[in-house]
Amino acid sequence: TDNLFLVLGGLILLSLLKTAGASAAALVCGYPARIALLVGLALFQVGEFSFLLLGQAARLELVSPQTYQVTLAIIALSMMITPLVFANSEKLATRFRTSGSKGSEPSDSQRLQGLSGHVIIAGYGVSGRNLGWLLTQTSIPHLFIEIGGLGMEQGRKAGAEILFGDATSPEVLESAGINRARALVLTINDPAALHRAVRAARDMDPDIPILVRSRYVLEEEHLRSLGATAVVSEEFESSLQLGMTLLLTLGQPEGRVLKLANNLRNLRNQSLDNLEKANLGGFLSVLDAAEIEFWSVPADAGCIGRSLAELDLRNKTGGSLIGLVRDEVLSYQVDAATTLQKGDTLLLFGNQDDLLKATEYLRHPDVSTYKSGEITH
Repeated sequence: TDNLFLVLGGLILLSLLKTAGASAAALVCGYPARIALLVGLALFQVGEFSFLLLGQAARLELVSPQTYQVTLAIIALSMMITPLVFANSEKLATRFRTSGSKGSEPSDSQRLQGLSGHVIIAGYGVSGRNLGWLLTQTSIPHLFIEIGGLGMEQGRKAGAEILFGDATSPEVLESAGINRARALVLTINDPAALHRAVRAARDMDPDIPILVRSRYVLEEEHLRSLGATAVVSEEFESSLQLGMTLLLTLGQPEGRVLKLANNLRNLRNQSLDNLEKANLGGFLSVLDAAEIEFWSVPADAGCIGRSLAELDLRNKTGGSLIGLVRDEVLSYQVDAATTLQKGDTLLLFGNQDDLLKATEYLRHPDVSTYKSGEITH
């Protein structure tokens, strides 16, 4: 009985001291009180290295047998209750905050209460930051959920709306406004946590689109069964991007490369009924012999300064000009009077032979003397 009280008392005292120490360190680093408490709760346990130190101390007879047994029990118990404490750390921190804590961080629920129609991104890594940039460019409101202190610091320095917490926690998802959000994107590296986050989000909102980044193709089916709306596999997308880059390097027309990539993606995503309707590849797949290619006008091209009427592209090569990119604006309003300029990007349409002839012709130093089959560099 005496040893039992010693073990429990030692466990409580040691846990409080470690929690207080870690929380104090987080406060000194400038983190709000709630976050500091979460840090303390995550680090309250005694680490595995303590077993080695205690064992070595016992061998050297630096501690008595009773002290060894009591300390060993305290270490083991602290490690045993760690999952329980960590799983409830958000609830404990929330209760601490609402019971009169005067930390510098306002309530997340209050701070984010007015946010709606936003996108929630779990993870402030490379994928998350890129998604955030895209959403910023399109003026779509969004916020991040991040559990790592480094990610938090980087996000706040960058001015991102960022919520500290675990995306597998319903409390955190609720604070992020999942029931008011337009979509949830999960870029979590831990597969087990990723599965829990999908399940938790789908339980909270049956209708929200959940987009997931997975590492491997084999994970996709299981993630969809848990409730993911769409799964993007790093394994597949990186191989597809590598293949596209290879084909472009080997001189294949960009339009053909895009069509092949989209067709390959369609083959492995046939379960997504609306995918073919939503991308260019599905439309182009009905044009078996046709290609679309974006071609940038070189500085020394003979077509510069000439109108489409003068060039008579279709009659001379079989290829057609269906669009023009100038000053980063794509326009399909091209007519016979349109004059080509240096830096233009042309949207050409035709079969492979026609496109090859068209680019040879347009690149030729003097289009008036061009003969089919001349290759210019």
